[in-house]
Amino acid sequence: MQLEGIIAVPWLIFIGVVVGVVILNLILVKCYTHSQKGEAFTTIASVFSLSLTLLTVFMIPVDIFSVTHSSSAGPFQAVKIIYYALYGGVLLFAFIIMPVAYFFYESYDPEGTTSQRCCDTFKYSIAFIIIVIVLFITGLVIKPGVKINDRDIHTWIEHLFDTSNRGENAISFVIACLTLLGYLVWISYTAYGLSAFPIGLIKGKRSASDEKVNYEQKTQGFRSLWKKLSSKEQKTKRDENKIRFLKDEERTAEIRSKRLEKATTGCMRIFVIFRPFAFIFGFLFLLVSLLIVISISLTNIDKVMQDYCGSKCGFFLQYGPKLFNPFDQLLVVVSRFFPMDYIIMALVVCYIFISTISGVTAIGIRFLWMKLFPFKIRGTAPQGLLCASWLLMLSVLALNNQIITLAPTYATFGSQKQKIDNGTTVPCSFKYLAPNGTCRMTVIGALVSKVNITMPFFGIAFYWMTWAFILFWLVGLFVAICKKKASNIEEYSDDELGDF
Repeated sequence: MQLEGIIAVPWLIFIGVVVGVVILNLILVKCYTHSQKGEAFTTIASVFSLSLTLLTVFMIPVDIFSVTHSSSAGPFQAVKIIYYALYGGVLLFAFIIMPVAYFFYESYDPEGTTSQRCCDTFKYSIAFIIIVIVLFITGLVIKPGVKINDRDIHTWIEHLFDTSNRGENAISFVIACLTLLGYLVWISYTAYGLSAFPIGLIKGKRSASDEKVNYEQKTQGFRSLWKKLSSKEQKTKRDENKIRFLKDEERTAEIRSKRLEKATTGCMRIFVIFRPFAFIFGFLFLLVSLLIVISISLTNIDKVMQDYCGSKCGFFLQYGPKLFNPFDQLLVVVSRFFPMDYIIMALVVCYIFISTISGVTAIGIRFLWMKLFPFKIRGTAPQGLLCASWLLMLSVLALNNQIITLAPTYATFGSQKQKIDNGTTVPCSFKYLAPNGTCRMTVIGALVSKVNITMPFFGIAFYWMTWAFILFWLVGLFVAICKKKASNIEEYSDDELGDF
């Protein structure tokens, strides 16, 4: 009874986290929703899609606690069911609900009927439904396994993972495909955000008063120039075009000057008080980013050094990490004092999530070099909000997979130990799983490892895309350091400034 009470603690915390995640995502979506173009369907789809995806990560400490503190199969199966329910919800939102919400908004016609709008929505959304059906059929047809001649490895992997359940294989395959897309977001928006966000806090913004004086001088300069041209008795067409251009520039400078006044008055003055602390937080966040990148790098190097069956098994650590991984070791130690590991994990996940949002805000929602929508506070159109939510969903799916690289021992076995022949204990690894030992793998460890090992194409892709993430982080760090301080109104375009 006492053990059951202990196991119930993380579940109670998780219920609180569910409520907190939904509320925080609602606040986030409301903050970024355009003040004049908000729509209920878009808001609901964005909030629940982000919440479901984040819960797949916040479930990990509960998973680890359950495996570490219970030897029965009940908690393991319960966690597994919840994971698949969450993944099923993510797929539902990613391939059906969010495309429907996007095209439902796009299909709006003041003169059209609701039935016509629904027909147009279904017509445009059918492609996503076909894609997910094709992926599921492919997942059902593909038989997971490793193409290697070593029979012992084949037997070991077949014993380790249940590859006969076609339903689980299909879901794993579709999630892996979506995660592969998520890595593109991970190596672009997240990598840049993890470097630029802390550097931006350290550098701070330009002086609002200096910027205001600069715009006032520009306003006076433009005004004097167009007045001088207007005083000419005979004006050419070129002069008239130049006068029009100078008047537009004068208006833009005036609007920016007024916006700067708003940025330094009223409630905005409160933020000025906290600016000295921004440097401290920026420095601390930069250390966290360095810790994340170093831990990921060490695990990737470790995978090559061990080389149990290399790329043919999707690069995995059969004997556990040999190089010291600071973040992994920190979580393994504090996991003995639950919920300390949950708190640290939650803080790091929230930091990565905020950094990704910062990256999306800085880069904008793009397709290759083309900017599709801005992602601004109180200035994001419903279509842009749905696209941003989809990008954030994908990045969190990539994070869900990267946890195994970021903290391999913690995410796969928690703080479990295995007693060996000489009487000493060692951290658990794949080597000491039953029947060779008493170690039990977490659900998230089994799900991710199963995809990486039995579908090595994904394991290889995830491995090399992790190196790409590290490279892009270094490039982003260099760019962030070289960039000038951000303007107080840099996040507003000229069209948006016109609203003021």
